[in-house]
Amino acid sequence: MGEPLLPFFDQDHLALHERVRAWVEANLIGGPAGEKKLEDEARRLVKRLGEVGFNRHAVPRAYGGAREKVEARDLCILREELARGSALGADVASLKTLAARRGKSFCLTGTKRFISNAGIADHYVVFASTEPEKKAKGVSAFIVDANAPGLIVKEKTEVLSPHPIGVLAFENCEIAEDAMIGKAGEGLNIAFGTLDLLRCTVGAAAVGLAQRALEEAVRYAGARQQFGQAIARFQGIQFKLADMATELEAARLLVYQAAWAHDCGNEDAKQKSSMAKLYATEAAQRIIDQGLQIHGGVGLIAGSIMERLYRDIRALRIYEGTSEIQKLVIARGLLQKS
Repeated sequence: MGEPLLPFFDQDHLALHERVRAWVEANLIGGPAGEKKLEDEARRLVKRLGEVGFNRHAVPRAYGGAREKVEARDLCILREELARGSALGADVASLKTLAARRGKSFCLTGTKRFISNAGIADHYVVFASTEPEKKAKGVSAFIVDANAPGLIVKEKTEVLSPHPIGVLAFENCEIAEDAMIGKAGEGLNIAFGTLDLLRCTVGAAAVGLAQRALEEAVRYAGARQQFGQAIARFQGIQFKLADMATELEAARLLVYQAAWAHDCGNEDAKQKSSMAKLYATEAAQRIIDQGLQIHGGVGLIAGSIMERLYRDIRALRIYEGTSEIQKLVIARGLLQKS
């Protein structure tokens, strides 16, 4: 992160940022850019984050968390700083399946694609239709053990930037009725509430990737010699760096304003979260592209940091709602006020 965003942070947030940045610098920055044994690395990273207490910020205090309720600002700090070092993090994805009641249990049937951490997660949150005739109001949420009979990992999907993504199938997967989260029919409310929180954290991850790209571009521009001087002395390079830094700062401010609005229960939090995700992910794409341009051919080498960042950023403009979806959310919010 750049200068501390004091209007949106208290001392606890600043302390968390300092701890996370120090951990990332010591454990993630400077390691190999190529990803090998992706599933093992993902499991190892989650375990290490748990050991240092960072995972506690993802759950409320009643379940062992760090605060009374989960704070968007905490999650944004974590996702921004972790993204600077590694693109492996957690995200939520789910598609509709059916959950038929059988006495005091439910039977899940169906298939879900593009599921993060498929095959390595210990538990999955599943949104399924318990009353199909009610459509949206008949969707419920469940937590399902990865070892539940009938839950099958059908496919490990290779994507542009290595990430544990796959296809899950539920073939008469029986789960207890107490596996339901909340009440029957509350699934979409839970899902949308989660999206409102996570969208600004996706923006934070984009900020982290863009921050790393800027740092690498500044470092390379100062070291690369052309025509007898560092390329950082050329006005064309300076203009690129200035644009990158300005867009990065604007993105960061939008992200933490949205996180602050969420934590404060601001009525515009949903719209601000969509603005943050839209701008931060699109800006990060531009920043990383310019950073790679500054590196020239070196940035195209497989396994280099700029090549990795260029692949990593693309997915952020799609998951947790595409950029086009964010524009719809923003526009509808404006029109509802008119």
